[in-house]
Amino acid sequence: MTQVNDLESYIAEMDKKSPFIKFEEGIPVEGIYRGAKIVDNTFDPTKKSVEYTLEIDGIKKTFKSGSGNLARMIKPIKDGETIEVVKTGEAFKTRWYVTKK
Repeated sequence: MTQVNDLESYIAEMDKKSPFIKFEEGIPVEGIYRGAKIVDNTFDPTKKSVEYTLEIDGIKKTFKSGSGNLARMIKPIKDGETIEVVKTGEAFKTRWYVTKK
């Protein structure tokens, strides 16, 4: 039988290797900003979202958001600058916070 700590180690290793950023409520994610591009919205093809790329521990990882406020906060960030991104709330109550480090 698999031990719980073995599963925790497995999950941590898979998250580290994943090409996607997983945000936890209020937990900052720090990385090197590597750009953004406009993409189709996953849930509504008539809308657009932004796919952001951060380099974390040498691995390029992405996340998507349709938030205009997030786009405004990230717009002045230049490729290669280190930022911290925090997500709070869910669905229509989601709030993003971006800080240049």
